[in-house]
Amino acid sequence: MLPRPILSETEVGAILRSLMQGREVPGARIYEACFREIVVSLVSLLGASSVFYLHEQGVDISNVVLKEPVAFILGDHKGIEHATEQWLKSIGISWLSLGRTPYFTEHCITFVHAVLDGLPLE
Repeated sequence: MLPRPILSETEVGAILRSLMQGREVPGARIYEACFREIVVSLVSLLGASSVFYLHEQGVDISNVVLKEPVAFILGDHKGIEHATEQWLKSIGISWLSLGRTPYFTEHCITFVHAVLDGLPLE
């Protein structure tokens, strides 16, 4: 865990640059793992009921009570390949939706933070 909140994208970039240059950053490190290993680790740590896949065809996020800590899996504009989506279902990952409108991933993150903060999505 980082010693303080990150306040800007510039700070995120500086931290990533430092890590990639091999410098030590308190509370941050680089993991070399495949997607499935990371998901299995999250499920092991949080439980499958606290890990969610954001997808336009999921259950509306406003109809779900989210208890922190939670983790979210987001795809890009193409989504995640079908076989991986089926694997997520098979290990008990629930699908949540922000609605039928497709958003940029960075906007999805903002929406999820709003939901976690108790703000209505309208």
